[in-house]
Amino acid sequence: ADVPSVNMLSMAFVAIGAVGVLLLLILVVSIIAVNRYHKNKTEQMAFKL
Repeated sequence: ADVPSVNMLSMAFVAIGAVGVLLLLILVVSIIAVNRYHKNKTEQMAFKL
């Protein structure tokens, strides 16, 4: 009975790790997108001025 529980535990850790990596990737992509958006906005503002 110990082997299946260990297997489930390792699978749970792998799933949590995958979710964590996915969230980190989404966070990085969103930060890059926001930075590019703000950079474009500031360049447009400077061009208008």
